[in-house]
Formats: sequence, structure tokens, C-alpha cells
Amino acid sequence: AQILVRKGAKVYLAARSDAKAKACLKRIEDEGHEKGTAEWHHLDLADPALAKASAEEFLKKEERLDILSAFSNHNHFEV
Repeated sequence: AQILVRKGAKVYLAARSDAKAKACLKRIEDEGHEKGTAEWHHLDLADPALAKASAEEFLKKEERLDILSAFSNHNHFEV
């Protein structure tokens, strides 16, 4: 996410946890970026209805999604 933001991308961090997502966003912000943006998008894949609602909410903001990458809590950024 950090590299994409630095390169000018608009990045959505999809996560269940508001606190963890905000901590990740803070790390990205603290490291600095030149052109891009990062924001949190609530996503809970444990419930198909919630996942569908999240996708519908995303489509209200954006016309398309260019890259989708799934990260677990075992990655560098816990989201």
C-alpha cells in the first residue's frame, strides 16, 4: 500500500477493524507520500451479506477497482 500511495495511487485499505485500519493509515501518513491517497473501507468477509454491502458501498464511491489484494493478519501491516 505504501509504495502504491507514493506512486500516486488511490488506495483503499479494506479491513474489519477500524482501529487496525486507522493505525495502518497513520503509518502510511507518517512515512509520507507525494501524490497518492489512502483510506479505510470496511470489509468483513465472514458474512456474505456484509461483503456484498461493502462492495455496493465501494461502487457508490468508485466506478472501478484496478487491483484487489488480500492480506491476512500475518502480513507486515495488520489490517
